[in-house]
Amino acid sequence: MMPKEEPYVPPPSLLLAFSEAHRAALEMVLLRVSHRTLNKIAPRGDGHAVMVLPGFLGGDGYNSTLRRFLGKLNYAVHGWG
Repeated sequence: MMPKEEPYVPPPSLLLAFSEAHRAALEMVLLRVSHRTLNKIAPRGDGHAVMVLPGFLGGDGYNSTLRRFLGKLNYAVHGWG
């Protein structure tokens, strides 16, 4: 018995790619705005360790901004590594 041939799945359209770039730019702006607000209201750390875990199938790069922010709040931050 021959294996069944997989159906052809076309790549995403250029419009979809541009919409993702637009969303990423918007998220960068919102991150900048929320960072200023969080800087004022977030509790300061006392140097104790905090481990930041990435989401499913993600790496430490996905949460590097969060780790830098926590580090500036005086937490000893460690990524998944």
